[in-house]
Amino acid sequence: LAQVQAALLPLRRDTQERRRHAMVANVDICMVVLEAGEVDPLCRPPAPAARGGGSASSSSSSAAPAWGFGAGAVGGAAAEGAEQLLLRGSSPQQDQGDGGGCRGALPRWRYLGPLLVVALLCATAAVAGLSPGRRGRLPLASLGAKVVAMENFPTPPSLFCISVARGGGAEQDLVVAQFSKRASIFACDGFTVLSSVAFLLGRTDLGEVWPIVIPMPSVSTHADVMNGQQKRTYLNAQTFISAWDAILEDGQLWMHDWTVKVDPDTVFFPDRLRLHVMPHKGASLYFQNCKPAESPTPIVFGSLEVYSHKAMENYAANKERCKSGLQWSGWSEAQFMQSCMDLLGVGHQFDRSLLGDSRCDAALCSDWTRVSFHPFKELDGYFDCLNESLSQTL
Repeated sequence: LAQVQAALLPLRRDTQERRRHAMVANVDICMVVLEAGEVDPLCRPPAPAARGGGSASSSSSSAAPAWGFGAGAVGGAAAEGAEQLLLRGSSPQQDQGDGGGCRGALPRWRYLGPLLVVALLCATAAVAGLSPGRRGRLPLASLGAKVVAMENFPTPPSLFCISVARGGGAEQDLVVAQFSKRASIFACDGFTVLSSVAFLLGRTDLGEVWPIVIPMPSVSTHADVMNGQQKRTYLNAQTFISAWDAILEDGQLWMHDWTVKVDPDTVFFPDRLRLHVMPHKGASLYFQNCKPAESPTPIVFGSLEVYSHKAMENYAANKERCKSGLQWSGWSEAQFMQSCMDLLGVGHQFDRSLLGDSRCDAALCSDWTRVSFHPFKELDGYFDCLNESLSQTL
């Protein structure tokens, strides 16, 4: 909010001067889908208003240009042919076809944060006392662009996110800290934590938040090699079968489009995930997120698991078939869920960018294209990664 207010400060100072010149600026918001191969032109000022009967060109050096938000103010220009959300300043002269004005582009729907920026811009502009005036129009037809009304923009998919955390240790500390920051699963549309013990996650306006308590027997481990690295696999299928049973009994997942299981030590960004699942609305689908060199096919790596509403309906109706038909006693929970989904005929989609993990596909926390990063078992390391990744998307 401070950055937005700073960007608008010059507007407040010269509002009176602009009104005298009949150049009251306004913010026009539109969704533009540029045709492939086109480049959004750089910011350039419109022709200024004529003074004292002079022509627009004769006073171009003295009149203040209409304002806008350049690409640098909102995160950088998107690639050619990408969908762009444009925030542009305009003036009444643009209605007369001069084609001026500044136009900046947000990167391709990286996540829904830009919508918050739009809302803050509108609210701050109102506080600054900017008159909406006439809504100027850039000659978008000359760019071959298709304008999509904001009210027709698709509704973001709803995410229900869960974590299973053992109480009394590092996992409990992580989920409590995440709740206090409204990070990871607590930035989803709905969330639930399951644990071996009861502990207070935190408080909201509706009251205290506690985990669902489930039995969590001790589990054995198995040493594996993934991408040339030693990996210890937890043979915890039984624990998570109990966890999924509790989630189904709780019933919150049925109010959402997707169910997402996230490990406590996974730095996770729900807004980024929404962009990946949005094209698969209504599908019966789960996501594979890892392709180790040792595996002939992609797998589900358990730090982030993503299941559609229909996939979970299928699982709820046929889970006993999986329990009785699969030899899962020595499996990890991710192996069980992937095998179960395949047995039930649920579709799958491989998406490498869902996870940054050296045992699958390593990525720095600064890589804003990744939905999650793993593993970060210590609080300091976890939030260092979280903040570094967020700094790349502001």
